[in-house]
Amino acid sequence: MIRNLFTSNFRVLTIPLCVVAVFLLVEVIFRLVYFGPAAVIHPLKYNPFTMQRSALFIYSDDPGIGKRLAPNRKTIFKGARFTTNEFGYRERAVTLKKPVDTFRLAVLGRSFSMGFGVDDDEVYSRRLELLLNDYRSEKYQVLNFAVGGYNLNQSSLSYEKHVRQFDPDMIILPIYPGEIESMLPIKYNRPPVFSWLNFRRAYLRAFFTYEMYRKWYKKNINVVTPRGVYKAPKKKRRPTVNAEEVLFEFLERRRAEGVPVVIVVLPKIEKVYDKQKVLKIKEVSDTREGVHFINVYELLGRKLDRSETIYPGDHHPNAGVHQLYAEHIFSGLKEILPAD
Repeated sequence: MIRNLFTSNFRVLTIPLCVVAVFLLVEVIFRLVYFGPAAVIHPLKYNPFTMQRSALFIYSDDPGIGKRLAPNRKTIFKGARFTTNEFGYRERAVTLKKPVDTFRLAVLGRSFSMGFGVDDDEVYSRRLELLLNDYRSEKYQVLNFAVGGYNLNQSSLSYEKHVRQFDPDMIILPIYPGEIESMLPIKYNRPPVFSWLNFRRAYLRAFFTYEMYRKWYKKNINVVTPRGVYKAPKKKRRPTVNAEEVLFEFLERRRAEGVPVVIVVLPKIEKVYDKQKVLKIKEVSDTREGVHFINVYELLGRKLDRSETIYPGDHHPNAGVHQLYAEHIFSGLKEILPAD
């Protein structure tokens, strides 16, 4: 009787155990294919956690900025080496004072410019610096001040408070179609403290397989579910500011300082941009002194494929796309940079 009971209980557990085994096998294969044996040997270093979970963020004393990168970090993020310098930017060690006979460019922006899932030397700002220094005898320095999740207002405030002291000669500002038509929060509150008691967030989301499934479900299944079945909780309204006003004020201040701004439209994975929204961004550069425009989306001449992401389930571009960004920005800069 005891034996029959044990056999019966084992049969009940067979399907769940098989599901877990298949899930773990797929996870191991995924890690080996995209990151190599190190991702299996050191599973905690290689995970799809957000930046908040990765301890790469600290919270700024300016509520308008909200968050910034923690200084002096050296870790693995999204499967790639991620290093920050003493100032809290994804850069090698640099000095506030600009080296003699050096033309310094500052790259602002969000995750596409900061670089997710690509090594430090694969981010397009580093590749652009190499291209520029091979092109001319003058010394160029391209510094990456982008922070994942930043909007125009945060980038503007960050420049005024932190980036400006690096005395850049030119600013590269990526803007996406439709971005300047949005309303941006002007204050950010600290998120609730993360709890390890939350099973899904603390454990399941440490697996690439689960994250890949979650993104697929969100994109394909949620779209076809009847409207109103899932109702998101109402969020408290926060004070906002018009993105276009933020941009115009930022550009006017840079004009007064004599620092040219290059607005760049970067293509996203599988994204087709509205031409009218792209033209609206171009109009900003056409009607303002000291503002230039580089449409990498148009220069590329094609839509980025899903295979060009860092891995399935994540929309950030891989190292190959960062190289394309650098090459097309470089081709545009050749016509903008001052002559030797």
